[in-house]
Amino acid sequence: MVNRTPKGKNASITRKGNTGILMKNYVLDTTVLLYDSQALFGFGENNVIIPITVIEDIDRFKKELSEIGRNARQTSRVLDELRRHGPLPKGVPLPKGGKLTIKLASDEARLM
Repeated sequence: MVNRTPKGKNASITRKGNTGILMKNYVLDTTVLLYDSQALFGFGENNVIIPITVIEDIDRFKKELSEIGRNARQTSRVLDELRRHGPLPKGVPLPKGGKLTIKLASDEARLM
């Protein structure tokens, strides 16, 4: 069976602890979050990774009065809410069982 990755998302596979369950790592880019501010919740029990450069890009769009600006503002609100559960660079649980992690600039080279 061929495993296809949705357009605009990069995926790799890791094991979840010692249970042997495979989890995918999805790296989201700016366009994914500008198109759908709730996109980071659509990956089930997998890891969602957002590079810090994507967060910086999102911040640039927040002042726009278009739907892109609205999605940028909503994405920021969602990230602020998740930040209440812990530091995003260390990873926080997502409601559907996955984990969100913000990768800082020093970590981004390892994502490539």
